[in-house]
Amino acid sequence: MTVIITLLCKDGIILASDTQSTIPSMAMKRRNNSKIHEINKKTILASAGDVPFIHRLEEQIDETIKKGEIANDINARQLRDFFCMQVHGIRCEYLQQFNKLGNLDNAPFAVFILCSHDGTHQAYLITADGIYERIDGYEAIGSSKSYAEVILMNQYDPNITVEDGKQLAYWAIRQCCELDPFVGLPIKIMTLQNNTCEMVPENETKAMESSYSMRKMLFKELNKSGEDVLKILDAIKDSKSDGE
Repeated sequence: MTVIITLLCKDGIILASDTQSTIPSMAMKRRNNSKIHEINKKTILASAGDVPFIHRLEEQIDETIKKGEIANDINARQLRDFFCMQVHGIRCEYLQQFNKLGNLDNAPFAVFILCSHDGTHQAYLITADGIYERIDGYEAIGSSKSYAEVILMNQYDPNITVEDGKQLAYWAIRQCCELDPFVGLPIKIMTLQNNTCEMVPENETKAMESSYSMRKMLFKELNKSGEDVLKILDAIKDSKSDGE
């Protein structure tokens, strides 16, 4: 269970995720589980879904990189097609295995977001069947996809900068952490700018957490003040009614 968000900004791409892995049937939670995989300096892959599927893909990618089968000058579309082919192959193998067991519905499943830079910033949603869809603006995947998309729908601006986008991504995932018990801290954010992938430093995400907590406390106080005003208005209204 997870939530992953990507934002296409005017000066780069942001990919952010929570770091909690959960096995509901076993009531197990594991934190600090990385869900963002840096392929090279201009490509990032994020994954949500069943761990066996994800680990299988990551192992295949690492092996391919070690063998030098992914060229440094490979373009974004070639990378996209490569990942789609790998994902499709893994999915087919699982479907065959679980079909023999008569348990097709439980075949491992995962969804991926691929972000790359090839002159322009590009992001793709890749389904478990290896089918891709180009992302325009923003995308969210994982168990909290719906929560995140409501926030992004109201807050995302196509002209947003990477700097402001980091704040929005953190805010959206932090809200999901409060709404979904299968999503948890800490939050990891990676940026892709000028052909360079960079993980946002821990001290910066800690500052974002402090800002989030402060805003939440402020909103809580404002709500209390609003409730007090309503009570006063109701009391005035009641007193006028009694006087009449």
